[in-house]
Amino acid sequence: MPIPARSSSEQLSEVFQRDREVFGADRTVLLRSLNEQAPDLTLTSRNGADLTGYVFGRHGLFADHLGPWMARDAEAAKNSFAEFLQRSSRETIIVDALKSSPVAGELLREHGFSPARLLTRMYRGPNSFPGNPASLCAIAGPEFG
Repeated sequence: MPIPARSSSEQLSEVFQRDREVFGADRTVLLRSLNEQAPDLTLTSRNGADLTGYVFGRHGLFADHLGPWMARDAEAAKNSFAEFLQRSSRETIIVDALKSSPVAGELLREHGFSPARLLTRMYRGPNSFPGNPASLCAIAGPEFG
């Protein structure tokens, strides 16, 4: 059973590598910044030595923001989401979830979240690095990617 835990610098380098594969771009600077600003909202989920997911968050003016959120399977998604909710001290939480992630959608609805806006990831020209978004549950926000 994966157990979410605070991320160490060794775990973060593994997360950065996995995020490049999942998202299709190098977001190391962004993820490092999110972790430095809100280390209490940075989580990894593991099954033994295997990284099964990660969550980053940030403290906004009126809400905490969950994302990016990656989970290899439903169990990792559920565990990391539950841990994030426990760590957030805010009544309002914002998540830019991917419509293509049924697991994220189901978890969010079960916890009282409702849609506020629709987002579509777009690109112009050839997309040489499309990533592998099947395990991506949520992004950091359209202003971040």
